[in-house]
Amino acid sequence: MSTFLTLVFMVTLVAFPILWWKKRKAKKEFGADSEQYKKMTLIKRVVGAVCVLSFFGVGAMAPPQQPKDNPKPEVKQEQTVKPEAKQEQAAQEPVKQKHIYDDAKSVDMMNGMGTKVIGKVSIIEAESTDVTQEVLEDWYFNYAKPHEKDFNYFLILYTDKGKKMGVLCNSALVTKDCPLDKDKHGETYSQARSGGTIMGPTDDGHLKPLEKK
Repeated sequence: MSTFLTLVFMVTLVAFPILWWKKRKAKKEFGADSEQYKKMTLIKRVVGAVCVLSFFGVGAMAPPQQPKDNPKPEVKQEQTVKPEAKQEQAAQEPVKQKHIYDDAKSVDMMNGMGTKVIGKVSIIEAESTDVTQEVLEDWYFNYAKPHEKDFNYFLILYTDKGKKMGVLCNSALVTKDCPLDKDKHGETYSQARSGGTIMGPTDDGHLKPLEKK
C-alpha cells in the first residue's frame, strides 16, 4: 500500500505544476469566467489535494525506525571464588615445609691468634625445645651431611640456654646438648667440656646414641 501511495504522490507532484501552467494559459486565452479556466482550476485543486494526502499517507504507513543499539561497554566481572573453593584450592597446593637450617649462617673460623681465617662454621640459632629428634635428623641428613666439605663443623645454638649449649656435628658424629664456649676470636663456638649425648647415623637414616664402652 505504501508503494502505491508513493507512486500517486510522485505522479501528482509532477502533474501539479503542469496543471498550474495550463490554468494560467486558460485564464489568459479564455478569461477567468470561461468554462476552460474553471475546469482547469478544479482539476488542479483535486490533484493538489491528492498530492498532499498521498504525502501524509506515505509518512503514516512508513515502518517506525528501530533505534540503533548503543552497546554498553562490556564490564568484566571479577570471578568470585566461594570459600569452599578457596579451601579446596589451598588443600591442593603443596605446603612449603620449613626447616631449621633455612636460616643457617656461615661464620669464619679464625686461628688461635685471630689473624687468619682457617675455615667456615655453620651456625643455627634455635630453642632447645624445637630441636626434636625429627628436626635433628632432618638437619643432619639433609643439610650437614651434604655440606660436610663446605664447613669444618656445624652448630645449633640453644637460644633459651644463653647459647652456652647446643648441638655440635663434627666428623660424622652429632653431640646433642653439648656444653659450648664462645671462641675468643670471631663468632664461632667450641665444645667447652665433655658432656651431652653422642649420636651416630644408622643405615636406615636415623641418629642413634652410641653405646658407651
